[in-house]
Amino acid sequence: MQRTKRVNGVASLLVVLFAAVVANAGYPAPGYMETHGSITGRILRTDGSEGITGVNVIARNIENPYADAISAMSGDYVRVAENNDGTFTINGLTPGARYALYNDVIVQGGFPTKQPDYFPEGEEFYNGENESGNGVTDDRCQMTPIVVAAGSVTQADITMNSVQGAPKFTPLIGGIVLNAISSDGNIIAGAPATGGGTYRYTEADGHQLLNDTSGSFFSTMSRDGSFFSSETMNSANKRVASILQYPGGSWQQLPVPQVALPAVAAPSDHVTTAYGVAEYGRAVAGGVAVDTNGPLPGEVGRIRPFVWTPENGSRELPVLAGTRNAKPNNISADGSTVLGWYDFNNSGTTRFGARWVNGEFIPFTTPAMYVGEANASTPNGSVIIGRNAGPKLEAWYWTQEKGIQLLGRLGAINVSSANSISDDGQVISGFGGSVAQFPGDVAGHRAFLWTPELGFVNFDNFLRAQGTAFDGWLINSTNSMTPDGTKFVGSGYAPHLKGLAGWIIDMQTVNICHAPPGNPRNTQSITVPFRGDMGDHLKHGDTIGFCTQ
Repeated sequence: MQRTKRVNGVASLLVVLFAAVVANAGYPAPGYMETHGSITGRILRTDGSEGITGVNVIARNIENPYADAISAMSGDYVRVAENNDGTFTINGLTPGARYALYNDVIVQGGFPTKQPDYFPEGEEFYNGENESGNGVTDDRCQMTPIVVAAGSVTQADITMNSVQGAPKFTPLIGGIVLNAISSDGNIIAGAPATGGGTYRYTEADGHQLLNDTSGSFFSTMSRDGSFFSSETMNSANKRVASILQYPGGSWQQLPVPQVALPAVAAPSDHVTTAYGVAEYGRAVAGGVAVDTNGPLPGEVGRIRPFVWTPENGSRELPVLAGTRNAKPNNISADGSTVLGWYDFNNSGTTRFGARWVNGEFIPFTTPAMYVGEANASTPNGSVIIGRNAGPKLEAWYWTQEKGIQLLGRLGAINVSSANSISDDGQVISGFGGSVAQFPGDVAGHRAFLWTPELGFVNFDNFLRAQGTAFDGWLINSTNSMTPDGTKFVGSGYAPHLKGLAGWIIDMQTVNICHAPPGNPRNTQSITVPFRGDMGDHLKHGDTIGFCTQ
C-alpha cells in the first residue's frame, strides 16, 4: 500500500498517481534496454584511478540538445566509502544519436548522493582517445561525440584534468574568513564571517571552532601556530580581549588598560578587543572602548589602542591630540611594532595609517601624501604594508630607506589593500579596488599579487594563466602567507555556496613561456620555482603562463 503525504491538511495524490502511471505504462516497458542505448563509466581524478562520487554527469544529444538530455550522479548506485567510486550509468539514449558526455556542477538542490564541496579540476567533456589527466594535452572544452547503439553499453571514463607545475587551489569551508597561516604552512586560522569566533584547521584535526563569541570577527593566530587572540565574554556579558595557548591552555582575558585622562573606559558591547598576537604569544595588540570626553557629554563609543605583554600587562598606546579613534590592525611577529590607524572628528570616514614602535606613535601621512591604514609587516617591522595611499588610493609598502612606495590597484574605485607579506618583503598580496558584480561579491574585491619583477597583477588571472582551476570561484582577498611567500590563505566567492568561503593556494612552482637567450623564437613552456627562478626568467623577457605558439 502506497502512503500519501499531507500538505496543509490536504492529501497529496502525487505519489499515488505516479505509481499508477508507472504501473499502467509498465515502466520500463519490456524490451526497453534492447531498444535504447546506454553509457557507463567512471569519473576519475587526475591520477586516472581514484573515483569521485557525487558528480553530475550529462549525456546530451548534439542534434536535439534541449529535448534529449539525461543525467546521472557518479556513485549513486553503490554503497562505498565517500569519494572513491565514481561509477555512473546513463540509460534510455536514442540509438544512432551522437551524444556529448560531460560533467557539470549542481549549484542548487538536495540529493541523496553527497556531492564534493569542490571540484578542483573543473567541468570537462569526454574527449575520446585524448582523454587523460593532462590539462595541457587534453583540452577540457574539446568534445568527442559518443554514438550509442540499441541494446549496447558504451564505456566512457572522464579523467579530470590538472596542469603539472600549476599552483594548487584548495577550498576549506564556507562562511569562514581565513586570516592567518603558521610558518610551516600546516595550521590555518580565521573567524566566521557571521556571528564571530575563532576557527582553526589542520589536516590532522580538521575544522575546529575554539570559541564562538558573538561579534569577535578579528580572531587571529601567532605565526608559530600556538597562540590565538580573540574575545571572550566577561561576567557582565561584554566582550574582552583574550589569549589562548593551544593545545593545552584555556582562554585568558587580558587586563583592561588604564587610559589617559580626560578619556575614561566606557564599555559598549565590548570592553576591549584583540587585533593581533605576536609570535609565541609575546604580545597582543588591542583596542579599549572609551569616552574621550570623560565626564563631559559626547564622544562615547570611541576606541584607543593598547598592547599587552606577559611582563608588563596592558598599556595604552599614545595618540595625537584631538584623535577621535585609534585602532591596531596587527602586530609584528617580534612584538615591537603595532600597526593600525587613527582619525579625527573632522576626517569623516578617512583613516590615517600609523605605527607604534616600542610604544612610540609614528604617523605615515605627510603633507606630500595621504597614507591609509597599516595592515601587516615583516617579523621585525622593517617593511610595512597597508591600504589606500596617494591620489589613487593604492596599496602600499614602506621601508625606512625608501619611505612609502605605491604598489597599484585593480579597479578604478573602492579599497586597494596590501594584507600579507613574505619575510623578505619580496612577495605582497591583498586585494585591489573593484565593483561588486552580483550579491555576495564582497564589495567586488579581487586579490592581487606583487613581486618586484612581476609587478602588481590580478592574482586570479595569474593563477588561471598557470592552469589552476577554480570551478567558478572568485579569489577576493589574500589575507596571510607563509614566511617564504609560497603558500597563501584568504577568502573568495564560492559558487556552490553562493557566498564567502576560505581557501588555500600552494604555489611552489609556476609555468612560464621561456624564450632562450639568443634564440627568442624557440619558445617553450617550462615549470620553475615561484621564488627566485620566476623573477630571474621575467627579468630577461620570459612571460607568465604557457606559450601560445
